[in-house]
Amino acid sequence: MPLEIRMWKTAVRVPGLLSSLLAGLLVFGASSRGQEPPISSILIHARSAQLLAEVIGRKDQKAGFNAEINRILNISDSTRLWSYFRVARGSHADIILKIQEDQTLVGSETISLTVFNPDDNEKLFDETRNLVDLDNDVSRLITHFLSQVQQEKEIAKKAEEARRQQAQKVLEEAERKDEQERKALLRVICPSVELYANRADQRTVRKVLHENDIVSIVMSAQDEYIVSSGGVKGYVSAACLAEIDSSSDEEAADQGQSFVQVNSDPPGAKIFLDGISAKTVTPSRINVPIGVHTLVIRLEGYDPVRRTVQVSPGRTVTVNQALTPKAVEK
Repeated sequence: MPLEIRMWKTAVRVPGLLSSLLAGLLVFGASSRGQEPPISSILIHARSAQLLAEVIGRKDQKAGFNAEINRILNISDSTRLWSYFRVARGSHADIILKIQEDQTLVGSETISLTVFNPDDNEKLFDETRNLVDLDNDVSRLITHFLSQVQQEKEIAKKAEEARRQQAQKVLEEAERKDEQERKALLRVICPSVELYANRADQRTVRKVLHENDIVSIVMSAQDEYIVSSGGVKGYVSAACLAEIDSSSDEEAADQGQSFVQVNSDPPGAKIFLDGISAKTVTPSRINVPIGVHTLVIRLEGYDPVRRTVQVSPGRTVTVNQALTPKAVEK
């Protein structure tokens, strides 16, 4: 079996300077090549690269290896490779590209491009073709590699845009539900108002509501609303009710602060945020850090309610909660 020489060169491209030349690795045997794997996410996000060139052949061909390596590197430089990646070396490179020309078998020469992860030598890309014309073959290998990377980047970009649109859709849906819930609740604006059991001439007062009490709308009834307050339903003058003001949301956005507006029916419930008392009762607006929080609403005689809320910067999340009276033990 003829002695095989493998020589390699590291190219660090800096405009206006010659690349360095490293040669002299002597090995025995033949090299193996794997099939082309799918494009890795590492390649999609890679910003810098190191280029290596290698020639494999018989000992009697050794004299021409350096010139052949220089040809490979120069051809590579004439492609769009360095418009995609910044030149780097060793551990500073995001990826390593190695172009290998195999002259071992006369008439069956090959040229290959393999891309590695420098952290663990994981093979990220591998393509081999029969060597016909060095200029054309090296250019095709690099062009094919860059084309696949570009395609995967476009796919990743579209996927990210789809995720962004989905997240925006979820946010808009949450805001729509919040608005619906907001409109389903009204605030008492009169100092006090009676909640009647009927619309007869002799009306029965079931409850007296006070200013800033929050009630749930059941339905409109001419100049009155049928509402529910603490599980008690009845008729209330529409003139004493108003929608919950949403101007605080705009103020929060202007100031870049994040809030949770907690309303309950009936009002006066204690508020706990992430297991800690907010030291206030409903209805109340609480300044909270951005992120996901656990909200607990407690009122004596009613079942406690646990809600999960996600707060974004500069926004107010509104929680409207109708409380359920505890079951009477028999």
